Amino acid sequence: ARRRVARGLRALRDSVAAADPAERGERQAGGPLVTGLVDVGRWLEEFHPRALVELDYGGLVHVLPPEMLDADRSAADVASGIRALAVGDDVVAGEAYARLVERWRAVRERQFAN
Repeated sequence: ARRRVARGLRALRDSVAAADPAERGERQAGGPLVTGLVDVGRWLEEFHPRALVELDYGGLVHVLPPEMLDADRSAADVASGIRALAVGDDVVAGEAYARLVERWRAVRERQFAN
């Protein structure tokens, strides 16, 4: 997992470095995506290198419909987006990111619903 995070960070940072100078100012530090990956990488460092780490929905699993859980392809979308960034395909990367944001926006809305 640590290596995958490192590859993702490299792809994101390379994408920022390759951006047009006009865009680079807005994306200079890579924004919240880089910050989030750095945080995940630091969190993973707390575990033994050979430990299995499982991510889940926590208590939200009880309020999400089973079909929403079954349809979750977050890991595949992240992998697709990073692969696309690594080869310079910003369109596919953007589409993967949009799917991820939309899916987790719906989860977040349920988290804060009464």
